[in-house]
Amino acid sequence: MHSACGRYVIAFNGEIYNHLELRTRLERAGQAPAWRGHSDTETLLAAFVAWGIEATLQAAVGMFAIALWDRKARTLTLARDRFGEKPLYVGFAQGCGFAQGCGGGEDEPVMGCGPLLFGSELKALMAHPEWQGTLATEALEGYLRFGCVGGEASIFQGVAKLPPGSMLTLSVADVQAGAKRIECVPTVVDASRYQVARGDERKPSGSPVIGWIGSPSTQRYVLELKPVLEALHREHGARLVLVGAQPALASQFGEVPVEVVASSVGVNIEIVEDCRCGALANGQAQWHQALSVLLTDPAERHALGCRGRQAVEQHYSLQAQAPRLASILRSATGSV
Repeated sequence: MHSACGRYVIAFNGEIYNHLELRTRLERAGQAPAWRGHSDTETLLAAFVAWGIEATLQAAVGMFAIALWDRKARTLTLARDRFGEKPLYVGFAQGCGFAQGCGGGEDEPVMGCGPLLFGSELKALMAHPEWQGTLATEALEGYLRFGCVGGEASIFQGVAKLPPGSMLTLSVADVQAGAKRIECVPTVVDASRYQVARGDERKPSGSPVIGWIGSPSTQRYVLELKPVLEALHREHGARLVLVGAQPALASQFGEVPVEVVASSVGVNIEIVEDCRCGALANGQAQWHQALSVLLTDPAERHALGCRGRQAVEQHYSLQAQAPRLASILRSATGSV
């Protein structure tokens, strides 16, 4: 589930017993979003936004294992309830070292390569296609002797249990420090397939178009902008094109002409430099203002488009990333 502001994404296993009390506190302080439902997960997300992660966990009473992704800081926070009722494992797909059966103790960091994995059960980690678990001999000895793997260890090398009542925050640098090799490669496009329009080709024909790219799981966010989009249709005759949404969504926009293109791809998170190659907006007023400027100012549209195209060509194009991709593949396969 996403927070109302879009900053946090949570995977939550458990139950918060006092979440209604937390909701009341948020509402009385004027910090509550427009609630979309009645779940304790939504309450947690609103509290993370209002109070911060650590303060929210201190206020929450319940049993839980939480994974929280901060899209702004690009950090992953894992947290476990005070009594450890819900387990939480974390480690690498190809782990080594701690826990591990290599002579190390529990003070040794979790090491490995491949994706960083987490889950409330080991079988969730084992389901990953790159999983290559190696049994930890010392942990196996303890299991055969006591019938369980105690402490923070697990039965696999490079995988540990988060202790009860603890919180772990990981950045990309933290993951890289614990891995033998991790390569971060952006999603790329073939820039040669998309030519820049010149001269009269840039002049719009027909109604202006507002496009939205997402997925069925995120289409509820465009519904929150329904009043803004309807107003822009009345003011400028704007037409809305939805990419990745369910066709039934079109019927919910009444008088706004909508075209829906179904897509099986997941959500792509784009980095927008505010006022340089796009606009960042929070709330209906900011959305209305930003879209109105783009609809009425051709020069601004052209300038933002040129800078956006430049950013793609420099960082997110196949042409820019191909040499690096080729080098990674040669290194991974051992070819020259």
